[in-house]
Amino acid sequence: MSKEVKILLVEDNEGDIVLTLKALNKAKVNNGVNVVKDGEAALQ
Repeated sequence: MSKEVKILLVEDNEGDIVLTLKALNKAKVNNGVNVVKDGEAALQ
């Protein structure tokens, strides 16, 4: 049984978030993606 790997995207630029999510979708990456906008939130 394999464990799902989630992706943590730390990015404060909304345009870059959209582009990254589109690229992951186009590449058929089915992992869950959590998006936070700064390092402090990433550590939480």
